[in-house]
Formats: sequence, C-alpha cells, structure tokens
Amino acid sequence: MIAGLGGLLGTAAGTAAALALLTALNTGYATTWPQPELNPLTIPWPNTAIPLLAIPAVAMLGAALFTRSRLPIERRE
Repeated sequence: MIAGLGGLLGTAAGTAAALALLTALNTGYATTWPQPELNPLTIPWPNTAIPLLAIPAVAMLGAALFTRSRLPIERRE
C-alpha cells in the first residue's frame, strides 16, 4: 500500500513539476518573433510504469515471501 501510494504521488508530483517547467519555458517564447514551436509535454511511459507498477509489485512479492503464513496460537490459562 505504501509503495503504491508513494509511486502514485511521486509520479503526480513529477508530472506537475514538468508541466510547470514547460509552461515557464513556453511563456518565455511569447515575446519572440517569429514564435518558435512550443515545447510539448511528452510522458515517457516506460519510465512512468516502473514506479507505478514494478515497485509496488516487488514490495508485494517481498511481503508475501518474508511473512509467515501461520501465526502461532497463544494459550490462555
């Protein structure tokens, strides 16, 4: 859960930061003539899929491998 939430929030924060940077760069081109082609927002999907899918999958696999399946039963007297 923590790895999935961290991957989701990190990807959202990185995308927002990239969008803010591209907006600032494209605003600087507003006063030039002839206006050059604006920088597009392109998302590298393989690099985005790693924190969104692979890291939570590795965390779930590790939790499944290193967690005991049977808990000891405590005796009460």
